[in-house]
Amino acid sequence: MSVTCPISHRRVDTQMVRAISVLITITALLYLLTSEIFFIYLLVGDFTLRLVRLHAYSPFFQFASAILRLLHIQPRMSDEAPKRFALYLGWSMSVAITLFALLHATYLAIFFIIILLLCATLEMFFEFCIGCKIYQYLQRFKTGR
Repeated sequence: MSVTCPISHRRVDTQMVRAISVLITITALLYLLTSEIFFIYLLVGDFTLRLVRLHAYSPFFQFASAILRLLHIQPRMSDEAPKRFALYLGWSMSVAITLFALLHATYLAIFFIIILLLCATLEMFFEFCIGCKIYQYLQRFKTGR
């Protein structure tokens, strides 16, 4: 990945992204264990708030902020564009999960929640962002490299 993104000059704290990934993982697991649609609504709502940059209202962002402060974890900044692309993918998956759950397409809902869980778990444990990798490949494809 390049040092700076040609699309956005904004930066994001990767420690915050990892902390939020923990909360996404917990919420996805709670849905798998209980089948309670509330957990999916929580995911969609939180993804939506972060997408429209209303972090002050995002429960995941607020909880993660408090944990990072409590643990005195210093921010580690990186380009926002790949992480934002991953955020859009997470939002899309959570919307799909909601639709499938409401339509009683249980296996499809479970399939997408497992994908979301896998992505969040990889970010949480290994700081490996699948959405960011897809973003990089799309940028290379777009530029012809």
